[in-house]
Amino acid sequence: GPDDPYAGLNKDIYVNKEWKILQAKHEKEVTITMWIPNSATSTMGVGELADFLMSGSFVFAAAAIYQKNKTFRGALTGMLCGIVVMTVMGALCNYFILIPFYVAVMNLSEQAIVGMIAATIPAVDSLGKLIALATVPFNLLKGMTICVLTMLMYKKLSPVLHVKK
Repeated sequence: GPDDPYAGLNKDIYVNKEWKILQAKHEKEVTITMWIPNSATSTMGVGELADFLMSGSFVFAAAAIYQKNKTFRGALTGMLCGIVVMTVMGALCNYFILIPFYVAVMNLSEQAIVGMIAATIPAVDSLGKLIALATVPFNLLKGMTICVLTMLMYKKLSPVLHVKK
């Protein structure tokens, strides 16, 4: 119901778990809220870390460029740069941090992880190919989707983005 704090969550993973809310405020106009569970998830926090790193890198790059050029072209340039930064960050983090974490902590071999992806993308037979053929295209598609949706909403959001301080 409306009073259920776990509405919409996978209850097999999150039921009876306490949540902490982190809020980062920029000026007074924008509030970003992230839910971070204080107990293990099905990804042992790796999925949440990946989401934070990839999304954060996209937003940081896009916002840094848009901050200097608050126009439609600035927004588009920022988001295109955000896509590139997020894709590179995704490749590096998966190769050096996220997949090695799964290998070390979740008792999965690198080859087992590669095999899971190879079941869908047969050309994947190494960690390098997993990054090149799965992680990179995924992050490019995710970035393009974010970009297209944002561009469709840009006109409606523009007055909020151009608030005078």
